[in-house]
Amino acid sequence: MNKRRQKLGAPPGSVVFTGNFSDAEVAIHYFQYDQQKAERLSFQHQNDHVFPVDSDAVNWYDIKGIHDTKLIKEIGARFNIHPLVLEDITDIRQRPKFDEYEEGLFFIIKALQFESEAFTIHKEHIGIYMTENLVLTFQETENCHFALIKERIIKGLGRIRRKQADYLAYALIDVVIKAIARK
Repeated sequence: MNKRRQKLGAPPGSVVFTGNFSDAEVAIHYFQYDQQKAERLSFQHQNDHVFPVDSDAVNWYDIKGIHDTKLIKEIGARFNIHPLVLEDITDIRQRPKFDEYEEGLFFIIKALQFESEAFTIHKEHIGIYMTENLVLTFQETENCHFALIKERIIKGLGRIRRKQADYLAYALIDVVIKAIARK
């Protein structure tokens, strides 16, 4: 069935992936940091996984692969994410936007990459959700748009480890926008 038709008529907050389906495992990269230390953990999703959050540190979950709607719903339940946010995370046709919810802030951005050989532009859907000490990024594919940010966190470069979750969200959006401008 056409993915667009599956979405049509569905009630608001329905979590339906509208992109190209993949059988790839969803990769989850977790960073927890403060001024003194940074910890990184990567894992494939397992149904019984617990998503920890340290209230004294910045916690960042980078989820690569939004085709697993069951996982998206699980993350939404764990972090009290509004159903309309979950819907927008899995709808790759959603336009770039910013929404403010009582529980947190939500951004949709598009990463653009020019492919010179095919003379085409590849567009990737990215969702960013943040609360006081938590940032969740949802990337459509395994592309590593945030490699520079991850390196800055691990190596303690720049001011990122001295700042809070709002600065991390800003840095993530900034790196995607600057990548578009460089192309």
